[in-house]
Amino acid sequence: MNDSTAFNAVLLFCICWICLLLALYCYLLTRKWMFNKRRNKIAVWSSIASMPDSPIERYVTMGETSRRISPHHPWQWRALEAYLTHRLRVGGTQSEHERVYHLAEELYGPLYRNRLNDRKEEVRLHTLAQVGLFRMKGLHEEVSAIVKGKRIKPEELFAALRVLAAFQDKKLLDWLIGVHGPLPLLSDHRYRQLLMALGTELLEELIDRFDMGNDLLQRNLLDVLRTRNIRTEHYLTLIERLLCSPSDELRIRALKAAAGFGYLSQEAEEAHYVRYSDWRQYPWEERLMAARLMGEVRNAEYQKLLEQMIGDDRYAVRIEAAQSIGRYSKGDAHLVRIASMHADRYAREAAEEMLERRSYERNVE
Repeated sequence: MNDSTAFNAVLLFCICWICLLLALYCYLLTRKWMFNKRRNKIAVWSSIASMPDSPIERYVTMGETSRRISPHHPWQWRALEAYLTHRLRVGGTQSEHERVYHLAEELYGPLYRNRLNDRKEEVRLHTLAQVGLFRMKGLHEEVSAIVKGKRIKPEELFAALRVLAAFQDKKLLDWLIGVHGPLPLLSDHRYRQLLMALGTELLEELIDRFDMGNDLLQRNLLDVLRTRNIRTEHYLTLIERLLCSPSDELRIRALKAAAGFGYLSQEAEEAHYVRYSDWRQYPWEERLMAARLMGEVRNAEYQKLLEQMIGDDRYAVRIEAAQSIGRYSKGDAHLVRIASMHADRYAREAAEEMLERRSYERNVE
């Protein structure tokens, strides 16, 4: 091969590469142009749909049906799905939500049924999220079949369980309790996501089966019941029983829950006083919560203990005890007496600090 032939071969090779790069550039440019065009269409459609007199808004707010709601092009299906998702997340009345659920199931039910069997995991996960969001109970059997699958991956199992929680399915309780074995990859956050979606009736059933759950479920159930401000006799009975639990963590969470509840039965009040008469033997976190509960229930007998606990070696416990004393009748007078006469220097300082705080809060108000 002479120099001229080699040069021509290299030149031809370079020209081919340049043509290939130009073709790729044109393809990407065209794809970007089509993407922007579709995005602009969706933005214009969404802007029109959000107008109060648009067909979709009139249906959601007043129940007026219209043929113009049904999408005809692929980009319209995406636009309507995004709009309905946004409509649910920004709030609205229960009747508006029900109309959105009905419309979504009517239009997207068959599509989502097929996508639940898609080969791509990300498609199945997105579809499960949408099924739960739109409360598509027509796909209840399909979701239940996914949960029962033998080769289901942890992420997909969690997504399916969230859908069951949205459906208020009692079978979810068996999964939470561990009837079907330990749940994989479930953290505190994920337990709370499932529990926060449950209604009061199902939470009451979980309270009845509390001892059957693992530590992770028990801890998070107590936190969710407190966060949801559930105030039932079942819940109070559970709290009072756990105040004497052998588990330090459960006792602490039960004390926090009882303080949030703000009430104890007479027997529980007496048991609390007896238990914490020797308060120094318990962990400082438990002493803190015990002091907080004494401030919420406000039993006259508790004041004696609080005046001792204000001298605790932990600053947080001292401040909590001082705050609880301030909640009682003539609390400021008690704090003034402690600040001037208590034998413990730290107790005096805690009382003085609480008096300053309370004075500042009154002035701000």
